[in-house]
Amino acid sequence: PFFSTVTGGQLAGTVCNADHWARGVRQPVAFASAIGAVAGLGADVWLEIGAHPALARSLQECLAGESPKPVILASARREREHESLLEAALDLHLAGVVIDFSALTPSRRLLDLPAYAWDKSRWWNESADMREGRLAPGGQGLLDVRLSRAMPTWLTRLDGRHMAFLKDHRVENLIIFPAAGFVEMVLEAGLQFFDGKPFVVEDFEIRKPLILPEPASGLLLETTFDPDSRTFSIQSRFENSASWTVHVVGSLRGERTESSFASSGWESARITDLQPVTLQSFYSHMSDLGLRYGEEFRPIRELTAGGGRSEGRVSLSAAIAPRAGE
Repeated sequence: PFFSTVTGGQLAGTVCNADHWARGVRQPVAFASAIGAVAGLGADVWLEIGAHPALARSLQECLAGESPKPVILASARREREHESLLEAALDLHLAGVVIDFSALTPSRRLLDLPAYAWDKSRWWNESADMREGRLAPGGQGLLDVRLSRAMPTWLTRLDGRHMAFLKDHRVENLIIFPAAGFVEMVLEAGLQFFDGKPFVVEDFEIRKPLILPEPASGLLLETTFDPDSRTFSIQSRFENSASWTVHVVGSLRGERTESSFASSGWESARITDLQPVTLQSFYSHMSDLGLRYGEEFRPIRELTAGGGRSEGRVSLSAAIAPRAGE
């Protein structure tokens, strides 16, 4: 069946004349109504066909109230078209859609599983860089491995572990890698490079936000530090892409003495003349500003404010607290 975003419902293709398309140019697009009409027929798997997903987020908003939650996929993504197309086919298969794999791989034969017991021989395949990074000290926090390079380099591979909480850091309708995550990566790199000795981070600059795809598989982050110029940078690319995008730059230098910041403390006296602020109104205000945080980025439990000052209590959510030590 054909559904039109001009009428917002099912339509016979034969009536799509010049007048129909002219109305589509002049009047508002009835996208939500058309999606609702398709969903009313019981559609539970959605595939956007195009060179890069443009409507997936709009589909998610239109179908947010559906139960069970529908599967929304994109046929391809820029810079990794072949891989993303195969991933879409496999995701459709996992969602219960019948796929003609013989057409997908016409030059190959489907083999039956062996009837004998499995051979328990162990085979481990990894690059020398990954092996050295895995066995070397460090690698805590967001940094996965330190690579063997002339210039100190650390690698981070984003996957479902990170997206479990990063998915809640939204600006407008986009998932943005948080600035605190970049700071954490720089601090961990400095801790490893300076071997626990004092160091200072200066001129920290975010040049371009990192917009995370869903899912974030195949996205690499690289943190590099040049000891001669005492500068660092954080860049990203997809595994099958040759180009890197720089997100953060700054400087990192060692200190001979401990900073006075380490000995600073919290003000013990409570601030007076502060009025309670409801968390719902606070996060509604943040949402109006475009900062639509999910549960994992709503750590404030109590809040009071007044006279340009504020006081509150923050804590991790029950879902993420057990992973605080990772």
